[in-house]
Amino acid sequence: MASGTFKTISGVILGDLIFAAGSVLMFFLAKVDPHAPAPLSFILLSTAIGIALAFAGGFVGGMVGGRADLICGIFAAQT
Repeated sequence: MASGTFKTISGVILGDLIFAAGSVLMFFLAKVDPHAPAPLSFILLSTAIGIALAFAGGFVGGMVGGRADLICGIFAAQT
């Protein structure tokens, strides 16, 4: 496998891990059941944090993948 392909795959996996682990950590630290009804304030806060985590995951994935285009972020969003 080419080095560039390995870097791209690694970037996608790392980007997805940043988003997923951050989301799990948010619910754990807030002590909120993700399957239970939540107050509107937590819904809005978790939405904002989710957007920030998705942005960070795509950005870091692109940096690790060594790609100037958005392909790592796009693939991470599809997983």
